[in-house]
Amino acid sequence: MITLGTGHKTKSRIGPSLTPPIGLRAKVVWIAVGLLAVLSTACGSLPWMPSPTSRPVTMADVAGRWTYGYQEHMVIVQLNADGTFIIENSPESSGVGTWSLVGPDIEFAYDDGARMCCWYIIDRRDGDFAIMGGDGDPDGWGGLFRVP
Repeated sequence: MITLGTGHKTKSRIGPSLTPPIGLRAKVVWIAVGLLAVLSTACGSLPWMPSPTSRPVTMADVAGRWTYGYQEHMVIVQLNADGTFIIENSPESSGVGTWSLVGPDIEFAYDDGARMCCWYIIDRRDGDFAIMGGDGDPDGWGGLFRVP
C-alpha cells in the first residue's frame, strides 16, 4: 500500500491485472478437463486402453465361451455363432439377447431392449483375440478372456 499526500491509501500496481479471479480459472480448468475426458471417451482412444484390433474379425472368430471376474463373481459370457448371447453369474447384467460386430466393436442388445455399450475386440500377444470394454466409466473396464 502506498499513502498518497492526501492521506488516502492505494494499492501499488502497474497497469491492469490480467489474472482472472481464482474461481473463473478453476471453472475453465474443470471445463477443459471435462471436455477432454468426454472427447477421448467418445473417440474410444484412452491412452491406458488397448487399441481395437486392425485385423478383420468375423462372428466365428469371436463365438465361444468367455469369462471375466466382477466383484466376487466369475461371470460367463456365451457368444453363439448365430448372434445370440447368454450372460450368467453377473450381479448386474445377467441375461440373454443378441450380439453383432461392427468392425472390431461388439454391440449387445438384451431381449428386453436394453443395450450394453463400449465393447471391442483387441489382439492378444499369442495371436488370439480378447474382448475389452464395459459400461460406464472406462476406469472400470476390463477384459473378457476365452475359456478353452
